[in-house]
Amino acid sequence: MFLRSTNRRKDGKDHRYFSAVENRRLPGGRTAQRTVVYLGEINDQHIDGGTPRSRVAGRVRFGEQAQPAQKWIRIQSISNPGYVVDSELSDDGSFDIPIRVAGYCNVIVFAGGVPLYCSLIQMPDGDATVAFSVDLSNHAK
Repeated sequence: MFLRSTNRRKDGKDHRYFSAVENRRLPGGRTAQRTVVYLGEINDQHIDGGTPRSRVAGRVRFGEQAQPAQKWIRIQSISNPGYVVDSELSDDGSFDIPIRVAGYCNVIVFAGGVPLYCSLIQMPDGDATVAFSVDLSNHAK
């Protein structure tokens, strides 16, 4: 799954619209893309470049048999693609990351340099903590 952005110029202003899209394999080896959810316009009013306002905290569980040596989590703003925060996961997979933007963010879990999981979260417009946890014990080999 990934995010697709579409740019449009309307009334002399640039507008960006976002959709979450998934790839599916079809018989015969072809792939098809399907829009899972239309997120609408996300623009600069969703961005706050000041001090951390919110946090993303939680835990990523890996299988007992497969504990990758290098594992981290990335938070990337949708409305401001230049805003990226990478944080290593602790030994038990927990994390607590301060965030400076509001609006939708991509959460990507990496292990051994390979992205294993991607999800979309919405950061609130204020001082709050967003809980995020995922169990990858069936994915990690």
